[in-house]
Amino acid sequence: MSFERSFKIFSYASVFCGFFSLWVAGAVGFIGSAVFASVLLAAWFLEGTRWQIPERIGTFLIVLALPVFFVLWRLGLFVPTGPESVLPSVLARLILTLTALKMLQEKSDRDWVFLLIMSFFQVLLAAGMSISALYLFSFILFTFSVVCTIILFEMRKTDRALNEKSGPGGANHQIHVGPSFKARYIPVTASILMFAIILICAPMFFLIPRVGGAGLGADPGGVSTRTGFSETVRLGGIGKIQQNDEVVMRVRLDGSDVA
Repeated sequence: MSFERSFKIFSYASVFCGFFSLWVAGAVGFIGSAVFASVLLAAWFLEGTRWQIPERIGTFLIVLALPVFFVLWRLGLFVPTGPESVLPSVLARLILTLTALKMLQEKSDRDWVFLLIMSFFQVLLAAGMSISALYLFSFILFTFSVVCTIILFEMRKTDRALNEKSGPGGANHQIHVGPSFKARYIPVTASILMFAIILICAPMFFLIPRVGGAGLGADPGGVSTRTGFSETVRLGGIGKIQQNDEVVMRVRLDGSDVA
């Protein structure tokens, strides 16, 4: 498999995983899913052809979409596709629209970076709307595809920079993304990187203290509950109740000066 085809596959996979996470969270309905999937399929076949939207027109459409969505939201024309509020549904549709427009246009390096950022925002938005096991699968799939894409993106960027540096008549460098490129090494490298990241971050996750006393490095006294601020307090529960003299409510009886 050639380098450019590998980069195209993993890049489109990253964009699809971002959309898939929103679909798992229920932020996209059947019609929206069908439209985005059709756009993604059309962009795949139009990639590198003269039928792609020019970059200037694509940028204009993206800028135009922002006020249009704001006006439609203020007019109350958006209806949530699930039990969530209107705002997350509007944000999901806006991000998918911007992604679809960017997929159909001619793409430079900064456009691919924009698409990866939009995909990350989709996964981040879906995280606040769903806690299902299927979302966890989509998150792992997204992380793997993004790591592969970033590796290929840096390889292509570095090779291009070396080509420009050598220039005509300059010292030729070895092309690492040419016929000698081995696509099977990319998933293996991405898997090793993901394993190393988990190996380093997992102990930090449990050792660094966090709000509420979580983590192995937290206060051994446990979670503290303050009087006057907790909705419910169960005696004998985890933590200790701290006395707090701050005024949280005033009561006045009718016909009396006592407060």
